[in-house]
Amino acid sequence: MVVPEDVASAPTAFQRLLADRRVSVLSQVPTVFRYLLNALEEEGAALPCLRRILLCGEPVEPHTVLRWLKSGIAPAARVYNLYGPTEATVYATWQELAEENLDPARSDTPIGRALPHVTVTVLEGGRPAPAGRTGEIHLGGAGVAWGYLGLPDRTARSFVTVDSGTTERWYRTGDLARVEQDRLWFEGRTDTQVKLRGLRIELGEVEALLNAHDNIREAAVVMTRRAHGDPFLVACCVPSPGSVAADVPALRAYLAERLPPYMMPSRFVDVPALPLTLNSKLDRKRLEELVRLEIA
Repeated sequence: MVVPEDVASAPTAFQRLLADRRVSVLSQVPTVFRYLLNALEEEGAALPCLRRILLCGEPVEPHTVLRWLKSGIAPAARVYNLYGPTEATVYATWQELAEENLDPARSDTPIGRALPHVTVTVLEGGRPAPAGRTGEIHLGGAGVAWGYLGLPDRTARSFVTVDSGTTERWYRTGDLARVEQDRLWFEGRTDTQVKLRGLRIELGEVEALLNAHDNIREAAVVMTRRAHGDPFLVACCVPSPGSVAADVPALRAYLAERLPPYMMPSRFVDVPALPLTLNSKLDRKRLEELVRLEIA
């Protein structure tokens, strides 16, 4: 069923629609799924008819899925992580999510194995990455697009041939992963890695720890700088219900036990909500703009 826009953007109304229509399969972006879970917990509601939850469109949030699995809201529902970009006709891999393959303190999440119509390879420096080593996901198969209409340069950068003994074209996703026990683990984007004072930082790793903290409802981290100043990390935090503001000293102590000093945010900023794009994904550009205004 197609959900009306005003209902889709209102978690309380949406959860009532799911219950009233006895929905059995739900497909959602992880960020919006978190909002739905918040509304369900606040209302004390249940969705006994739900059988399948398909999370797609952005990295899964382990802490949110674990909350769901422990909540008992939909006891019969199984949760799946579906990975894949538009350029490969959307879904490319799948993984059922369970407590044993999720860790809220880690930024990587399992995206599993390729669907039957897809070929997946992880390359490091143009060569297959050894097991356990991080590389860039490349996708092949019937679903891979021909390229970007009217953009030959971008097409040449993104749709490539690799040293695999064939002339098959592959799509360079810009996504990082590693292979462990024949399964893929998503580790972030090449464009969400930042370099601070010569050291590489995966923002998702810091965000995963913040999102796992009891005092935080949701959080995101950006790198910014003041005029003529050095770059630094800023953690944008939405306090959990009942908290007026994030407890910064407690957050610093919590992160200090789990991160090296160079990954510690220099500033913590309370925000009422994280900005989203029209596709309900985190709008990092808008968040960076808000941070610049906050620290100006």
